[in-house]
Amino acid sequence: MGLLIVLTGVVSSATIAKGFVGYLNVFIELPSSLVIIVLLIVLGLVAVWGILESVSTAALFTFIEIAGLILILIVSFPEPGQLALHGASFVPDLKLNSWIGISSGAFLAFYAYVGFEDMVNVAEEVKNPKRNLPIAILTALGLATIMYVLVSVSALLVLSPEALGGSDAPLADVYAAATGRNPWLITAVSLFAVVNGALIQIIMASRVCYGLAKQSWLPEFLGEVNSKTQTPVNATAVLTAIIIVAALWLPIETLAATTTSLLLFVFTLVNIALVKIKRRHEPVANAFEVNILFPIVGAILCGTFLSVHGFAQLVALFSG
Repeated sequence: MGLLIVLTGVVSSATIAKGFVGYLNVFIELPSSLVIIVLLIVLGLVAVWGILESVSTAALFTFIEIAGLILILIVSFPEPGQLALHGASFVPDLKLNSWIGISSGAFLAFYAYVGFEDMVNVAEEVKNPKRNLPIAILTALGLATIMYVLVSVSALLVLSPEALGGSDAPLADVYAAATGRNPWLITAVSLFAVVNGALIQIIMASRVCYGLAKQSWLPEFLGEVNSKTQTPVNATAVLTAIIIVAALWLPIETLAATTTSLLLFVFTLVNIALVKIKRRHEPVANAFEVNILFPIVGAILCGTFLSVHGFAQLVALFSG
C-alpha cells in the first residue's frame, strides 16, 4: 500500500511536469525534456530545503493559484440569464456513447483531487492533528469542489469542449477568449499552480518512503534524515530521478489515467482496511474517528468508479 501511494506521487508529479511545459510555451518555447529535468531538479532541492520552507512555498503558490482561478471567474462567469439559457446544454442524453464519454471524463477529472490525501502523510508535522487535520481536509475539499465546478462551467461557456480538449494551456485560452487580451497573467499563475502540485507530491512521496524505510520495509538509506535540514534527502533524490524518467517516457494522458487508477485502488483498499479496524472495536488513543458507514460507502464508491471506468474502456475498445 505504501509503495502504491509513492507510485501515485511519482506518476502525478510526472503528469504535472509535462503540463508545465504547455503553459511555459506561451512565453517561450524550449525543449520539453530540458524544461522537465530542470523543473523537477529545482523542486527536489526545495523539498530537501526543509519542511517549513517547503510547506511555506506551497502555501504561497496555493494563494497565487486561488487568485488565478478567481480571476478566471471574474472575466468569464456568465450572467444568470445566460447561464439559464445554456443550462440545457449541460444535461446529457441517454445514449451509451455519451455516458462512456462522461465516465472517461469524470475518471480523468478525478485527477484534480490528487493531493488531498497528502495532508494525512504529513500528519506528524501538524500541531494537534486530531482537531486540525479533519478541519483542513473537509475545508479544502469543499472549497476546491465549489471552485472546480464554477471554473468548469465558465470554461465550457467560453470555449467548446473540442477546443478545451485540444489545448495545452486551457485556462490561458479561456482568458484570451473571454477578454480578448494576452493571457500572460493567467499563464504565469497557472505555472505557479503546476509547480505547487508537483512540489506537494514530491514532499508526500518522500515522507512515505522515509516511513517505510524506518519500518524496515524499504532500504535503510531511504530513511536517513539530513542533520541540518531534517528532511529525507536520499528518498527525495531517488524519487526525483524516477519522476524525471516517468515524465520523459510516458504521454500525459497515460500518466493522468494511471494516477487516477492507482489513487482509486488505494482509496478502495484503505476504506476496506478502516472497516476491518473499526470492527475490532479496539480503542485508539488520540485519534479522529468516523462512523463505520463512511469507509463502507467510500469503498463502494471508489471501487464502483474504478470498475465502471474499466468497463467503459472495454466498450470503447470493442466498439472501435
